[in-house]
Amino acid sequence: MIELFDAQAGFGGARRGQPWIPTVEELLGHMERLSISRALVRTDFEEMDGNVPLSNQILYETCARHGPLMACPTLLPAGCGDVPSEQEQIDELIKNGGGAATIRPERDSWSIAEWCCGELLGMLEDRRVPVLCRLANFGFETMADLAGRHPELPMVLFQVGYRFQRTLIPLMKTFSNVHLAVGSPFSVHRGVESMTEQVGAERLLFGTGFPNSDMMPPITMLTYAEISDADKQLIGSGNLDRLIGGIRR
Repeated sequence: MIELFDAQAGFGGARRGQPWIPTVEELLGHMERLSISRALVRTDFEEMDGNVPLSNQILYETCARHGPLMACPTLLPAGCGDVPSEQEQIDELIKNGGGAATIRPERDSWSIAEWCCGELLGMLEDRRVPVLCRLANFGFETMADLAGRHPELPMVLFQVGYRFQRTLIPLMKTFSNVHLAVGSPFSVHRGVESMTEQVGAERLLFGTGFPNSDMMPPITMLTYAEISDADKQLIGSGNLDRLIGGIRR
């Protein structure tokens, strides 16, 4: 049986016009029902997440109470002095057993230029902390720029739709530090097989996309993919375990 470690899940955030705020209890209930053993979790929905330090604190406290969950906090450049320093943010992530960070330049209104975020990304690179990057917050050109400037920084692109294969595959072939979470909306026909053949199973991470989408389709896609059982296990949990295990704590 494939062990599943969800790299693409969240709870607790709000969205304009959406009365539902996904709770941790809902996430854990779905995980138990679908035999997902662990999840790397962020604040999601992220649209109205305006107080990043508070959201991170809630995330850390919640993960400390629930063993299957591992925190993926949002980190920010600290140039204007309104949040703790980059070093303090990363130390807090390490102290709380975090498994990755997420950065949201578009959502949180900061520049990806080196003079703005170079210190943050450089420190994450030094500690080998995986960084989750939602495509809507970046775009492929930005991902390529950051991956090239910080080649030892593990980057995980997620929420990538089915139309982007023609750009996604060259990106991942060019930058070996870029990985892909194959959760929703990655619904490419035989997409897991194609990505395994083109860039290798070791660059793919299982993800569901909760709360933005149902958790079952990505499980089905991985379970019935025409790849080896060993590759399925790498995608299901092995690759994320390897990336988290590489953090210099």
